[in-house]
Amino acid sequence: MDSINRGKVTGVVAPFKEAEPECHMEQPKLLDANDFLVKNAPPTIRYIPNFITENEEQMLLNRVYTAPKPKWEYLKDRRLQNWGGLVGKSGLISDGNIPQWLQSLIDKIMSVKNGFPEGNRPNHVLINEYLSGQGIMPHTDGPAFFPLVSTVSLGSSTFLDFYTPLEPGSENPAPISDRFVGSMLLQPRSLVLINSQAYSAHLHGIADRPADPVHDRIFNRPPGLVQNESLPRQTRISLTIRNVPSVKKNSILQMLQKR
Repeated sequence: MDSINRGKVTGVVAPFKEAEPECHMEQPKLLDANDFLVKNAPPTIRYIPNFITENEEQMLLNRVYTAPKPKWEYLKDRRLQNWGGLVGKSGLISDGNIPQWLQSLIDKIMSVKNGFPEGNRPNHVLINEYLSGQGIMPHTDGPAFFPLVSTVSLGSSTFLDFYTPLEPGSENPAPISDRFVGSMLLQPRSLVLINSQAYSAHLHGIADRPADPVHDRIFNRPPGLVQNESLPRQTRISLTIRNVPSVKKNSILQMLQKR
């Protein structure tokens, strides 16, 4: 990656076109996720810039913002959409409802070699809207998911920060700032794949701030990004796409989704 992609942040706030009946994404040339390994990050993070085109980004934004209003769940610090069902400790209670526009994106992710195995096609998509200044506290994704998470970013860049976890039984735990390991720069239209120790042995989160200061622990820092520069955030949509191996179908949930 030669330069910082600051994105064309026009789709998030502009009026959206009526959704098309079908949407299909360009199938990229054969990509191998291992060719995009971020070498100085905790193992294993693979980062593919410009994984989708600008037209595909706009199409996805259109679909996110023309989704039925009941699909939005409002939290204290952001709002989100949940596609595929409800995830609990025992697995996924599937509603069988991942629309074609998301299936098309999943197809594109599945075409990447050394990503998701064929038997673990993603069956759950979480869409988060982050306004400028909004983030999410450091966390892990939990044991219900196949240990690989993929995220596509739309509209704006952000830093995804990584931290070492607390030592079990520690009486004087170090503050979160002392456990900071480094950041991934997630640019618009990028795909990031996180597994292995980066997935299971580290926390990840997004700080609540309107701009990201450039520092010396950005794992994938491009040459054009200057130390102490600040990257302002705008509205960002993240599509977190995962597989839940244990699936239970819920006919009642399916009926509610069809209303």
